[in-house]
This record gives sequence, C-alpha cells and structure tokens, in this order.
Amino acid sequence: MPTENIQEKTAFPLSQLLVLWLASGLAIVVISLIYAKAAEIPAEFLHHNEIIRSIQGAVLLFAGFWAMTTLGVTAESLKKRFSSGINGSMRLAFKYFLIYSLAVIVIVGALSLTAMLLMKLGVFSMDAFDSYHAKAAAEKLAQKNYLREVLFSSPLKLLVYLFATCVLIPVEEEIFTRRLLYVSLRRKIGFYSALTITSLVFGLEHLGGAAIPAVIFGGYLTWIYEKHRDLAANIMVHGLINFSVTVVMLFFSV
Repeated sequence: MPTENIQEKTAFPLSQLLVLWLASGLAIVVISLIYAKAAEIPAEFLHHNEIIRSIQGAVLLFAGFWAMTTLGVTAESLKKRFSSGINGSMRLAFKYFLIYSLAVIVIVGALSLTAMLLMKLGVFSMDAFDSYHAKAAAEKLAQKNYLREVLFSSPLKLLVYLFATCVLIPVEEEIFTRRLLYVSLRRKIGFYSALTITSLVFGLEHLGGAAIPAVIFGGYLTWIYEKHRDLAANIMVHGLINFSVTVVMLFFSV
C-alpha cells in the first residue's frame, strides 16, 4: 500500500496540464466529428455513442500516460506498484463503492420523501418539477433510446460501450483529475481548496443533467485519494460506480 504523502508526489505543472487538456479536448472533438460524419450518427446519439466514448477515453488516456512519463512513471513501475498492492486496492474499492451505494440509497430516499411531503403541502407541483427537469429528462430519453435501439441490437457494441464507460474513462479521468490536477493543486494550496477546485473541474467535464452529481462524486473520489493515495483503488471505485449506473440505465431502458 502507498505510504507517501500527497505533498511528496511529483506534481505536473498546472499550465502544461491546461494546455494538454485543451489539446486533448480539441483532438477528441475533431476525431469524433470526422467519425460521426462518416458513420452518419444522429445528433441526439453523439454523446452516447460507444465509439465516441472510446475515442474520448483513448485520447485522454494516451495524454495522461504521456504526462505521467514526464514525471518519471513508467509502465513497468506502474505494473509493479499495482500488482504488489492490488488486493488492498480491491478491498478499498469495494468498501468505498458500498459506502457510496448506501449513501445514494439514503439520499434518494430522503429526497423522495421530502418531495412527496412538499407536494402534499402544496409547496410545489409535479408539473413544476417536471418543467424544471425537462432538459435533463430529454437527455435521459435520448440515452435510453440509444441503449434500447442500438446497443441491445449488437452485443459487440454493448461490450465496447461498457469497456469505454467502465474501464477507459475511469482510468483517464482518475489520472487527469486526481493524479495530475489534484496533486498539482494540493502542493500549492490546502486540502479543502484543492478538493473544491478539482470537484468543480470534474463537474465541468460532465456538463448537463449529471454536472451536480459529478461534483459530489468528484469530491468523494478526491477525498478517497487524499486519504489513501491509491490511484488503483480510485480507478476501481470509479469503474464500479460507472458500471452500476450503466446497469441501472440498461435495466430501465428495456
């Protein structure tokens, strides 16, 4: 298990990280648009397409690993580090996944009961609630349609979607957000300030109906990383949560 303090980790310069992030984002947009045009993908399906998700994950993963090599991290050193502590990382991952799942159940239950009580008291109506969430509902409908009409018709596409969503994207997001951004911020400012900035950036990467949950989720992952300094555990927690969310979406899209 890792023992070094966050302050002892080698930091990637924030200015270079911004340039790398912008360059990677531009590459993703260009490659995705070329693919979308060639494959004639409807606009409402772009965000959920399994190949575009794979493009995002692959480009940022490549950029993230390149940044890690500039810090002296090699594929061999990563392999040795992860293999030596993989059992501990897995235990941490399942522990924090369980905590997250229980917290979500409690929060959703409490919010549902509160909403029912407020509606009975006439504080707001369901119509107002639906209107407020119309945009998010439209996004969820597009995602549901894509899952039902495209992914369920092709096991291969479904596997690519799951791999991109539950493996590629968690790996690249944890490298970029926790190991590169958070560590660089943490070396300069306090824990709470670094956590807040990192969580907000993570939320910006998930603009739309998922932005606010992403900020909370990002804060949770950052707290785990500060506590244990175990990137493998963070990646596994992230992947497990993405997988559970995907399974729920697949279930309700049938």
